[in-house]
Amino acid sequence: MVIESKGETGVTVGAARTIARLAKAAEVALGTVELSLPQYRVLVFLSTHDAAAASALAARLDVTRPTITALVDGLVARRLVQRRPATVDRRRVEHRLTAEGERRLAAADDAVTGALTSIAGHLDPDDAVRATDGLERWGEGLSRARSAYWNDVIDRDPNASGAGTSARTR
Repeated sequence: MVIESKGETGVTVGAARTIARLAKAAEVALGTVELSLPQYRVLVFLSTHDAAAASALAARLDVTRPTITALVDGLVARRLVQRRPATVDRRRVEHRLTAEGERRLAAADDAVTGALTSIAGHLDPDDAVRATDGLERWGEGLSRARSAYWNDVIDRDPNASGAGTSARTR
C-alpha cells in the first residue's frame, strides 16, 4: 500500500500513524515514573497555569468534568497536586502542583525526552535534528489551532467555558 500526501500540507497517513506510535513510546516512558499520559498532561498544564480551576483543566485537556475530577483526585491522593479554595472566591477550587508534583513532572519530562532521544539515535544525526524541529513545529501548529478554536467559540458564545466540548486540537 502506498501512503500518499494529502493536499498542500504534505501530511500522510504514515505521519498520522507515527503520532500514535510516538504517543505509545511516551506512555511507556511515563510508566517508568508512574504516570499515565493524561496525568502527565494535567501536570504539564498546571506547571504553566497556576491556580487552575477544574473547568479550565477539563476544557484544555478536552475531557469532561467528571473525568478531570477523577484524574485530579488520583494526583491529589499521590500528593502531586494540591486542591484548595480560591482566595478571592472561596466557592471556586484551584489546583496547583506541589513540590513533589514538580519533581515528578521533571522526571517525566526526562523520561519522555530520553525515549525520544533513544528513538532519534536510530536516525542520521541531521535527520534527528530535522525530526525534532518538526515536532516543535507541530507544537506551534497545535497552539495556533487551539487559539483559533477558542477564538471561534468565544465569537459564537462569549460565555462559553468549553468544558466537555470536543475539539481535536486542544
